[in-house]
Amino acid sequence: MGDEEEVDPSIIGLEDEIKEIQAIIDDLENGKVENIAIIAEQFAGKTTLANEMHRMNKEKIEIIPLSSVAKDGKKLQALEKQKPITIIENCHFLYRHKIGGFDIIEHFLKDVASPENKLYITTWNTHSWNFLENTHEIDKYFPVQVKLKGLTQEQSRQFILSEYKEGEIQFIEDPSDHKEKMINFVIQEISFLNKAIAIPLPKINIRQIKSKISRKRISPTPEEKVFEKIYSISQGNPGISKAIWKRSLRYPQIRPGDIKEPCQDIEIDNDESFILYILISLQNASRSDLIEIAGDDIDIERALQVLSKKNFINIEEEHYTIKPEMLKCATNLLKRSRLV
Repeated sequence: MGDEEEVDPSIIGLEDEIKEIQAIIDDLENGKVENIAIIAEQFAGKTTLANEMHRMNKEKIEIIPLSSVAKDGKKLQALEKQKPITIIENCHFLYRHKIGGFDIIEHFLKDVASPENKLYITTWNTHSWNFLENTHEIDKYFPVQVKLKGLTQEQSRQFILSEYKEGEIQFIEDPSDHKEKMINFVIQEISFLNKAIAIPLPKINIRQIKSKISRKRISPTPEEKVFEKIYSISQGNPGISKAIWKRSLRYPQIRPGDIKEPCQDIEIDNDESFILYILISLQNASRSDLIEIAGDDIDIERALQVLSKKNFINIEEEHYTIKPEMLKCATNLLKRSRLV
């Protein structure tokens, strides 16, 4: 097995997957080959898991990280093929959503299916994987499918706080948490002898009283509230959790109220939905990629401007990506459009 070193905090929540894949790597010495697909949405830890397997087995594994849509198969053809295991990251870049755009991935799948005693470990965006299951029965090429399940709320807390010293971050109550009282006084005017008289009347906060009576545990701390809200938005996706944390933190302090739901009352049209679908499937795309995939039927410039204005995408050197904190919102909108 690989090196016995202290576990990197970045692999929190991936321990079971590491053991599963390592067992398959160890079985290769006995002539048993089971190709592996690591499947997850963006920011969920596919690359982290692949890199950890490479670190643990450097003498056995060569790794190829794909970072953009493949225009030809040269990068795959250039494999040294001297090591028994190849990790190929971001295999969703091996095809394009267009006629004639599947030649590279079909050639790759033939290599995977060859009788050569070589193990392939691959990573796939979950939306691309689902699409290719329907069009190319890709699941039969990768009998072991490792679908990342996401972090628990406690794992998310550990993952985020692992880069800070104990006590470095201050979790502060929201101001409103201190102001709410069980009994408040409101001014009410009544008529007496034809005169309006203002009288302070008590108003009981029924919710607070019920909370006090029915409370079976101590009220959640500000820290618990912070991570409850982060988990509610991220649904355990570590990359999304970290992005929400970073944008909410006012170092060294953070309040539960600093964490805002990023997606409220947003609507997008069919063109914008299609561009979002491409971006959550490919994870990043250049302007030329989008134009080539979309063709003349979609006004790319307008759709990108709208998505940027609605805070969905990052733009860097003509490359477009989904903002991590907006991924769940984008996915939910695409589900309504039946694109995912």
